[in-house]
Amino acid sequence: MTYDFGGGNAPPMPIGPTPWVIDVLDYAATITDLRKVRMGLHLYGYQWMRAEPPASPITYEDTQRLIDAFGPEVQRDPSDLEPFVDFTPEDLPRRMIYYADAESVRFKLGRVLDAHPELGGIAIWGLGGEDPAVWDVLRELRPAPCGG
Repeated sequence: MTYDFGGGNAPPMPIGPTPWVIDVLDYAATITDLRKVRMGLHLYGYQWMRAEPPASPITYEDTQRLIDAFGPEVQRDPSDLEPFVDFTPEDLPRRMIYYADAESVRFKLGRVLDAHPELGGIAIWGLGGEDPAVWDVLRELRPAPCGG
């Protein structure tokens, strides 16, 4: 499981920071054959009201609706390009949202596969409402054959 680094009860932070994911896989490689390992990949987000825990899950789709409605600047965590927004809608509490999109998935999988090309595959968590472009990235970078 390489997501929920901080989890819903932590302050706002990336959900699955790439350096941490690689550290987890580095450790896994010391105790098992990584060809047998499936890396957990999140496709969801968390939103923190008032930028404080607890966080609640949010989809990419719902995050995009909020971005379209309120126009906050999308920022990226430099360690893994995971997008986040920090904004205060008029007459509403401040919100911080970290979430996955195609760009962050491409970055993460690229770094992971550079570090561990022997990885057995991925397991996706949080289907429904994800960035549709993620599927193109997964088809392009597929770390293991599918099916069969």
